[in-house]
Amino acid sequence: MRFTLKAKMVVAFGAIIALLALSAAESLSSASTANREFDTAIEGPVARLRLAQQLQVRVVNVAAAEREMLTAPTRQEVAALEQRVAKDRQGFEADFARAKALAGTDAQGRWSEFRAAWDGMLRNHEAVANLLMEGHRAQAAALSSGEGRRNIDAAEAAVSALRSLDEAELDATTKRTEAAFARTRMILAGVGLVSVLAAVGLALWLSLSVTRGLSKVSTLIRAVSIGDLNQKVTATSNDEIRDLIDSVDAMTATLRDAAALADQIADGDLTVEPKPLSDKDTLGLA
Repeated sequence: MRFTLKAKMVVAFGAIIALLALSAAESLSSASTANREFDTAIEGPVARLRLAQQLQVRVVNVAAAEREMLTAPTRQEVAALEQRVAKDRQGFEADFARAKALAGTDAQGRWSEFRAAWDGMLRNHEAVANLLMEGHRAQAAALSSGEGRRNIDAAEAAVSALRSLDEAELDATTKRTEAAFARTRMILAGVGLVSVLAAVGLALWLSLSVTRGLSKVSTLIRAVSIGDLNQKVTATSNDEIRDLIDSVDAMTATLRDAAALADQIADGDLTVEPKPLSDKDTLGLA
């Protein structure tokens, strides 16, 4: 099979291009993976964490309003504070519905626990507000500092647990994203190194293929230049260098035949007739 210099160059550059294409494909794949992980984080734990923070603020708001109600001097101020609590209750329902819809199956139980703690806190708050509106401030304070405080603590503990769960999931997603980027960097570095080594190796291979053949041709031509027609070079490749060596060998063989013919004529054999190799054979036509 003939393996020309052009074919060798195609193979060399093709291998380098293939490595670069592999590197580009891996980069795109890793970028896509990292993008999916990022989208998952934004749509999942980040969104739930933001909602959990809002829900925790609503728990704190209700608890703070209840404390202010205990010190409010008039029923009108108690009623005004209760309207503020109503807004937080309404906001809680919307935030809780979105957060629970985003939660995975393994976290549904914790969200249900938080909801139960919130409902218990609201029942106690309603009882405190009713006692205050009826003028039973001491009983309202006792209920708020006792069972009410326990309900608030339970709600805060439940939402804190949810935040910790979402933060842990976010950390895991961040680690997966970082691992994807690290894998990409490692692959790109590896492919880059292999590409450089392959380029150097292929360049040396091409260089040696050419220089070895040309060195043989140079040796043969130098021998002919000093009259040594007995040199013969054998080509080991099957490319343009071999064609050149074969051509120089043919030239040398022709010169040997001409030299042998000249020796016969010099020895007095005038019967020999030179055969021109072509109409441009100067020596054969002389």
